[in-house]
Amino acid sequence: MSELEEPEREVPWVQYTDNGDGSAKFTVSTEDEDHRFAAASVNGEAVVSYEETLSWRGVIRVGDPTEEVYRTLMTSEGMTAFLEQYGLSGVVRQKE
Repeated sequence: MSELEEPEREVPWVQYTDNGDGSAKFTVSTEDEDHRFAAASVNGEAVVSYEETLSWRGVIRVGDPTEEVYRTLMTSEGMTAFLEQYGLSGVVRQKE
């Protein structure tokens, strides 16, 4: 593998960016879509809100992803790291 090639990743794959202020961005990548979420520390819990879904063909969609995508996010290593970083007791979805 050359330096420019990315390694194979298991799908779904969760990317996590800690913003350093009690909030984070998450992306759940499936075979053909990226589902973006934001999370914030609120009253000792992580409150997760869905932002958008981007298809790998360039289409942007806003509509709740499947329960499988949510389950992947909630049980990911990134979510666990976020909970531990801020001493949070659990994860809830933001109510609209």
